[in-house]
Amino acid sequence: MDADPGAQSGSILDLARLCEISGNDAVTMREVIDVFLEHAPTLMGELRDQHEARDGAGLRRVAHKLKPMLAYVGMTSLHARAVQIEQADIAAANWEQFAELVRSITADFEPAQRELIAYRATLGD
Repeated sequence: MDADPGAQSGSILDLARLCEISGNDAVTMREVIDVFLEHAPTLMGELRDQHEARDGAGLRRVAHKLKPMLAYVGMTSLHARAVQIEQADIAAANWEQFAELVRSITADFEPAQRELIAYRATLGD
């Protein structure tokens, strides 16, 4: 396991939070990552679907579900964007603003997920 699993240069992922909540325990980190990898991709798809359906309440609901998952695994910039979506006055908002947030979250999610999978591999089974 890396002695300093914090954000690497150019990385979207900052594993300091994961290390903190797990007490730097590899078994706990694997469990958190596995739950994330099981549920987060589906929620990202739901986020896109809710935006395409122009369902403000649905968009906020999915963002709310994603927030803790993103925070726990160190996807802090994605977490911040999920917070923006959840707290926005969607009824009065410009949907293009949300389109940009959804695009940016989904674009950054893929490389961050790959980094997380690579880190998970270093933790063994």
